Amino acid sequence: GLQNATWEQTIKALNTPEAVAGYDDKYIAYVPHGSGTYTPKETFDKKAGVCRDHARFQASILKMNGYQAYMLSYGGASVNHAFVAYIDKDGTWNAIEYGRVYKAGAKSFEELVASLQQHFSNKKGYEIDWTRVGLNEPDDLQVMFNERGAMIKEVINRGFDRDLKY
Repeated sequence: GLQNATWEQTIKALNTPEAVAGYDDKYIAYVPHGSGTYTPKETFDKKAGVCRDHARFQASILKMNGYQAYMLSYGGASVNHAFVAYIDKDGTWNAIEYGRVYKAGAKSFEELVASLQQHFSNKKGYEIDWTRVGLNEPDDLQVMFNERGAMIKEVINRGFDRDLKY
């Protein structure tokens, strides 16, 4: 197993979205820690974090294994939430939320978000506010676009002033 694996061994072993999600589910706990975001390595070391820590860790591991992967974050009705959006080897957009892979098979980011709308509308307070959807590079947390194509800073990432590189 990977319980005692090094950071480098873990990166190498988690070379598919399913492996990344399975590792997250088995080894990384949901533990609130206030504002801010852990680096992927901090999440690995602590084996804990909130949704944005899980998402940055997962997206970073996928990127290091050749996937286009992003931390997808949004403002919900009563919560902010983050998970992973990635482009699979077949060119389709899919998602990971904690230990679960959503094989949406979407042809675009917008189609992926639309397909996930149903899932999140079933969770009270998690309904997606379409004006607050952003796609972040896990290494710099700069939002690439929202559904209107605007460059915005993600709401939950405001005020970060420390180095967030690997």
